[in-house]
Amino acid sequence: LGAEKKLKQLFPSNSEVNSFWTNYYYYSSFALLCTTPEKQPERYMCYREIKRIMDDAPQFIKELPAVYHLNYNNLVNVLLYLKKYKEAEELIKEQNHFLETYAIKKPAFETTVFVNTYESKLFLYYKTGRTKEAVLLLKEIEGKVKKINPSFSPLLYDLIFFVAVSELMADNNKDAIKWLNKIFAAENKIIIRKEMQINARLLYLAALLQSNDLLFENRLKATRRFIAREIQFTKQAKILEALLLLEEFLSTRENKTKLKKVIQEMKKEFKVTGEELLNKSFDFLEWMEGKMEKN
Repeated sequence: LGAEKKLKQLFPSNSEVNSFWTNYYYYSSFALLCTTPEKQPERYMCYREIKRIMDDAPQFIKELPAVYHLNYNNLVNVLLYLKKYKEAEELIKEQNHFLETYAIKKPAFETTVFVNTYESKLFLYYKTGRTKEAVLLLKEIEGKVKKINPSFSPLLYDLIFFVAVSELMADNNKDAIKWLNKIFAAENKIIIRKEMQINARLLYLAALLQSNDLLFENRLKATRRFIAREIQFTKQAKILEALLLLEEFLSTRENKTKLKKVIQEMKKEFKVTGEELLNKSFDFLEWMEGKMEKN
């Protein structure tokens, strides 16, 4: 609260000195202070205001498209967090035409916009249960995704992860595994955040489990060893053990009560703060509950 108060005191009240950059840095700084779940509506207002002032200054967008796109992407992410899916979808549609609208031709930047846009779109389809639309979209973008240089950016693997999620939700388990293998193959070529590496392994286990693959037990042991080296990821370690309980339940129809209790305890325990709030993620607990209900 002290930092927010100080920031508001520094914001000039005189409109004559209230320049584009003054507004931009004020709202950007304020958004960075909104690190708790209850502050996300304020963060949304900040990103929306930045978009407004940049939309009113198209020359800045042409000169600094990366700054505009970064804020745009942050705005979409916070809308998705707040479950404002309709507004997020409209922005994602606009984002598809952003480069054309401002006649921006920068190959690397175009790829960044493509990756971020379609990651958001697949995540939106996942959160709203639109699996058929996600599968159709995958057919449309699959060729282009495969042509992107594996060393392009870690952002590519955020997109690939949600390609795999979409395949998993459509019960295309072998295809999900093929995409996840692309993440594993890139780990020695580019820096991929550890959380992504672990979540990819957990998703791999989910695909094996869903397809009754005999490799599940061996991969579970390997994933357990991998997570053991990263002691800060206690959340993922607990999800791993819950996946084992789910496998036992699906095999024997036992442990259902225990598994339900474990999932409920984890839901109460897991909290996200800071920038993690805007990281798109797969809800393993929700997926496990769905598997229990169907069985």
